[in-house]
Order: sequence, then structure tokens, then C-alpha cells
Amino acid sequence: MKKSADLVFRIIFSVIFILYIPIFLRVTFTEDGIRTATSQIRFIPFNSVFDYISGEKTLRFLAVNYLGNILLFIPIGLLLSAIFKKLTIVKIVLISLLITVAVELFQNLLGRGYADIDDVMMNVLGALIGSAIYLLIKKVAIANILALILVLAFAVGGFIFVIKTKPDLLPSNIAFMGGKIAGRPIDEPDVVVKSYKMSHGEVFIPGGSYYISDTALFVVHDKESDKKSFIGLDEMIKKVADAGETDLKLWLDGEGKCSIIMFEE
Repeated sequence: MKKSADLVFRIIFSVIFILYIPIFLRVTFTEDGIRTATSQIRFIPFNSVFDYISGEKTLRFLAVNYLGNILLFIPIGLLLSAIFKKLTIVKIVLISLLITVAVELFQNLLGRGYADIDDVMMNVLGALIGSAIYLLIKKVAIANILALILVLAFAVGGFIFVIKTKPDLLPSNIAFMGGKIAGRPIDEPDVVVKSYKMSHGEVFIPGGSYYISDTALFVVHDKESDKKSFIGLDEMIKKVADAGETDLKLWLDGEGKCSIIMFEE
């Protein structure tokens, strides 16, 4: 009886794993954000921490980069341990390392972000935490049920955290529900400026510029249809350049950097 129940749960865990991977990839392969060079590979550990200390990165960026990567890989560690019960910690590390390195390299090759050793370390740490959790509960009589609850809790919690910090991953009709963008009222920008140029890090205006946050959102508003949609940074730069000089709506974060930029056409 117990063997039959274990087999059923292993099938359930396998199905969840198969469904989880493409959703995880959708979150990982994002087109947006500040990327000064999408072909860049960062080999120095904790580079983002040093960038934060120097003032180049924000605390929000660190939270997304570190905590987000850990949370998204905890279910993978849990699932691998629940499906392949004899997997050792070393094998969990190797499998999670293979998955995350493959993701980072494809991100780099496809120009959907840059390969970062910090992401690899945090992903492997997340998988190890998930595996450790399973080892703690595996002797409990209802271990499979607990594992299932924890997998779903960490998966849902991880995605909620990532979507809260990067709402552009959502379909536009959902992301702009309630008249807000990332919790900020759509009709209440902090400032409206005339811009003639944008770079990967700044919005240029006559006599000065605004710096762009590392987790900035870029929105196009079609005034005729009143449709709003997210676009990538490179596309926003092109739109501003093609317009010559145009009004941009800016929402600023606590450091005075642009957290949301809206182009109206």
C-alpha cells in the first residue's frame, strides 16, 4: 500500500516538475531591464553586492537578484529529492548546476539578460535548501503530503515575489488592472519631461538627465486605443530617438531614479 502511494506521489511530483520548468524559464528569459551589454558574462562572485555598495545598484535589485533566484530553485531541489529519493546532495548540486548554467548561457546567447555567477550560486543554494527541507521531513509519516504542500507554497510564493518586483512578466491586461503600474497610479507620474535621447542608464532632458533604475519598467501608451503595454529598454531607446523630442512620463524611486518610464504615441 505504501509503495503504491509513493508511486502516485512520484508521478504527481514528476508532473509538477515538468510544468514548473517552462514557467520558470518564462520568468528567467525576460527581455526587459537595464542591461548595458546583453552579451556580458559576469564571473566575479557577489558583483551585485559590490555594485550596491558603490551605489550602482539598488536594494530592490539585490532582492530580485538574490532572493528571487533562491526562491525559484527551492521547489526544484524539493522535487528532485522527492522524485529520486536516492539522490545524494552532490548529485542535487550537479543537476541544479547543470540547469542553471544552461539557463544562464542561453540567456546570454539569446540576448535575454546576461550570464551571472551570482545567479548560478543563488540557484544552487535554492536547490540545496529545497533538498535539505525534504531530508528533514522524509522520515515523517505524511512526508509526501508535506513535500507537496511545501513545493506548491514555495513555487507560488516565489512567483508572487518575482511578479511583485517585475510586473512586466504578466500579460498587459493583468499588469495594468486597477489603474496601477507596480502599485503606482497610472495617471500620477512624478514628473513629465521633454526628452530627446535615452541611453541604457539615463533619460536625457535639456540641461540635465535622470538616471534609470536597474529594475525599471518601460511602458508604451497608445492614446488612441488607450492600450498600455510593456516593451524592452532597447525598443524604448529607439522610440525616443525616432521621435526626436517627446514627452515622457516618469515615476521615480526613493533615490530619484526612474522606476517607470512611459512613452505616449
